[in-house]
Amino acid sequence: MSGFLFLLVIDWIMKNTVGNGENGIRWKFMSKLDDLDFADDIALLSSTQQHLQQKTDNLVLLSQRTGLRVNPEKCKTLRIYEKSTDKNKVDNATLEDVGTFHCFGQLYRK
Repeated sequence: MSGFLFLLVIDWIMKNTVGNGENGIRWKFMSKLDDLDFADDIALLSSTQQHLQQKTDNLVLLSQRTGLRVNPEKCKTLRIYEKSTDKNKVDNATLEDVGTFHCFGQLYRK
């Protein structure tokens, strides 16, 4: 797949994954941030575990429709101020909870 075509497909997947933008984290007074993506790196953002699982399920479903696959072994979950202990899953594989991760050159911690 050409790089340009891949970016078009990923853009379509992400627009349909996050929906209308109501399940993200508060970014400004009247807006929320749902995701960060660069090439094939994606960070889904949500204020609840349930919303994050819903976004993850949408991402997996839409990726499969286009012939792409989400690798659960490379997916991680970072919880900040989250009280829920429920684990997120991709294709019935439980995602690893981590205390730190690097995304777009930045280190994020609990």
